[in-house]
Amino acid sequence: MVQVLKEAVGNEDKKLALLAFEALESLGVSEGVVKPTVKEAPSRLINPVDNSEMAFIPAGTFLYGSRENDPVASSDEKPQRVIDLHAFYMDVYPVTNEQYRNFLQTMKPDKDTLRKWMNLEGSYEQERCRIKKDRKDYTVENGYERCPVIYVRWLGADAYAKWAGKRLPTEQEWEKAARGPDGRVYPWGDTFDAALCNSAESGIGETIEVDKFLKGKSYYGCYDMAGNVWEWTDSWYEKEKYRVLRGGSWLDGGNYCRCALRLSLVVPDVRNDGGIGFRCARTLTL
Repeated sequence: MVQVLKEAVGNEDKKLALLAFEALESLGVSEGVVKPTVKEAPSRLINPVDNSEMAFIPAGTFLYGSRENDPVASSDEKPQRVIDLHAFYMDVYPVTNEQYRNFLQTMKPDKDTLRKWMNLEGSYEQERCRIKKDRKDYTVENGYERCPVIYVRWLGADAYAKWAGKRLPTEQEWEKAARGPDGRVYPWGDTFDAALCNSAESGIGETIEVDKFLKGKSYYGCYDMAGNVWEWTDSWYEKEKYRVLRGGSWLDGGNYCRCALRLSLVVPDVRNDGGIGFRCARTLTL
């Protein structure tokens, strides 16, 4: 992993990558695992491979799931329980079209691999895939560079995470990053507010730039953990068949944007869906 980061210093963001690499090297990086002490761990980290900002999520307990008497909660969210989780880093934003384009441009997957990763022809209601391939080059539709990538299959999300020296978060990690230590229902609090996220009630009708909802960010400063796009996790809903997604999308109502809500989809297949993206995590060991 250290070698990957050193190579990344040669890109156009050389100064930024170098600063990030030096910070990671000072903490001690081995095989994609950051190893600082609690006092040394920075609250923010820039990953030089994909230039993503990552938020530090400290070790400790949090409330996972929904209360038994919650009238809108599904049975698979119950019972609510206290989980003690390790420290880790989580992407502040979902992976964008521009970031995923850079990944595809670098990896240059063959046709079969690309089909396993994403659906470039995807078109669903108002939203279509904003990444296009012109012979050997990938481009992003103008104005959608900072919108979350969509039509990404689980294998495509996992491949990106590994390329960037990261991984997909577990659903427990995702939920803690979204709701914080105080058990809030939504990333910002206990009451749904359509002005704080891109949901069906917001009336936007498509994905939007990942940094638009400042007041809707989570306790730890992560954006778009409610609405905009569903996000793949590394967790199985049903072993070897369904993976868990979290967060809700621009197509869904506020109830689907709750931190505890769980959605599952068959892996590796994903039907056309303009509401599925992802973000990455990084392990931190003490």
